[in-house]
Amino acid sequence: MISYTKKALIGFAYLFRPYNDIDIYVEDNTCRNMYEIFINRMLDGQAKVEKIFQLGGRPAVIDACKRNQGKTNRPQLYIIDGDFNVILGKKAPELRNLYQLKVYCSENLIFTERAVLEVAVESLTNSPRDRIKITIQFSQFLNNIVQKLSPLLVIYVAVHILDAGVETTGFNVTQLLEHKRGLAKVSKKKTEQRINFIKNELLKEHSQEEVKSVIKQAKELIPSSDMDIARLISGKTYLLPLLYHHLRNKKTGFKGTLDQLKVRLARYCELDVDPELLSIVQQTSKGNVA
Repeated sequence: MISYTKKALIGFAYLFRPYNDIDIYVEDNTCRNMYEIFINRMLDGQAKVEKIFQLGGRPAVIDACKRNQGKTNRPQLYIIDGDFNVILGKKAPELRNLYQLKVYCSENLIFTERAVLEVAVESLTNSPRDRIKITIQFSQFLNNIVQKLSPLLVIYVAVHILDAGVETTGFNVTQLLEHKRGLAKVSKKKTEQRINFIKNELLKEHSQEEVKSVIKQAKELIPSSDMDIARLISGKTYLLPLLYHHLRNKKTGFKGTLDQLKVRLARYCELDVDPELLSIVQQTSKGNVA
């Protein structure tokens, strides 16, 4: 990941002042266009952002925000992913202009049915919209992945409650896929194997009773609706890779890369998946410091 010095940050922000009405800093180092399209849609012409500053991780964004406390009146916003803090109710540091997403990560913001439909409509250029919606079967797709991944989400939450050093969402969902008749789907067997592996890792450091208790605690933190659960599953390493395969499985005509899919979803997604983010971006654009 790229690490920016304080001097470099000041230089970049100053260089782009003629093009940015707001300076926005994010964690990710990839798919800058996704952020810029999404943020500018939120601004709706009342301000502009030509360049998002990508800092390469949560600590870098928080550190940059700390360094700029009270040093400028220029509109700024530092955005960090919600990660497991959203589920566990952990707040971000109390810093001016810092915002922690209410979803797992920025990719969760663009994971909406309307966006998926519009991407498919662009690809299936001679098919009626209502037929494309039936082809995609978004609700069924969402229900299917939530049912298969919820148990894994529970064990991931348990890992973070225990602060165990076991890989969670860094383990990409593509390692849990099975391919049958040319179709890629989440394998129930591989998912169960992953859950059992993590349980065994936890049992190396904790008693069976403690692990069982924490898993029960984790289950109680998981919401009931499919979409609410999906917002807590990593959009970057789970939801969007699965959506990418789903669109190809359904023969929607989508032929781009995963990053290209992100950019196209950003053009069409609803803007209120995280309503507070929408409000803060708009307030910041008017000079109301977060």
